[in-house]
Amino acid sequence: MTKKQIAEQERTLAIARLRKCCPPGTTIHISLVSVSRSGMYRRMRFFVGDFEDITRDVARATSSRLHLDNSLGVGGCGMDMGFAVVYDLSYALYPKGFNCVGSGKCFSNDHSNGDRNYDPDHHHGCGGYALRHRWM
Repeated sequence: MTKKQIAEQERTLAIARLRKCCPPGTTIHISLVSVSRSGMYRRMRFFVGDFEDITRDVARATSSRLHLDNSLGVGGCGMDMGFAVVYDLSYALYPKGFNCVGSGKCFSNDHSNGDRNYDPDHHHGCGGYALRHRWM
């Protein structure tokens, strides 16, 4: 097996594990480990539920860099980089969208744009908003 095939197999397994612990409507908690002096690079860790560390699986699912201290590295500035990673993760887990999880629990941008249908059988086409993020 090549390195590329192994990486894709690990990504598939990470996505399967994350789908079990992160159904639509789940809040991902983010801990900021460090920020570079320039402010252009930061390292974060990700937790779900009773603070189960999912950073390694998040890195594999989003093809992001994982540091030796088990933190995920992200470059860039000018936006909430924690949101960016959780959006990418959410889209990786639910590329074909997700079913609405109900009023007050569903964070899909469809509801912000006028869609008031919160029925459980209502399908949202963009999977990027299936998960929510919170900074610790």
